[in-house]
Amino acid sequence: MGLAGVCVIHPDFGGEHLCIFLTDYADYGKNQLVAVIVNVTSWREHKDQTIILQPGDHDFITKKSVLAYDNACLLQEWQVEFVLSKGKQQPPASKELLLRIGDGLLRSPFTPRDVRDFYEQYSQDTGRTD
Repeated sequence: MGLAGVCVIHPDFGGEHLCIFLTDYADYGKNQLVAVIVNVTSWREHKDQTIILQPGDHDFITKKSVLAYDNACLLQEWQVEFVLSKGKQQPPASKELLLRIGDGLLRSPFTPRDVRDFYEQYSQDTGRTD
């Protein structure tokens, strides 16, 4: 299943926040597959400014927004299925947007270490780095 770019609105992520799967499933060891998910939230001065999104970056985004990299996480298969089954499907993120989000995930000081490490390896394995 290709997850990278799949977007949903899911109540577990604070109501009407866009959640974006940044990766497809990938091996996390011990026969465990995971995917990275990150959510978009309204811009506020005190929030992580690593990547700022504007209307037009995605159909759901209607005002200046940011990525909540501090909430980025690795989801196991059953968690992904739960999010997809309970979430409201949205148009997919463009490849360009995914690259921007991934770049921000690696640069943000708020990204959890396990998520950053996983994404760095994923990017190398899939050829998504420079």
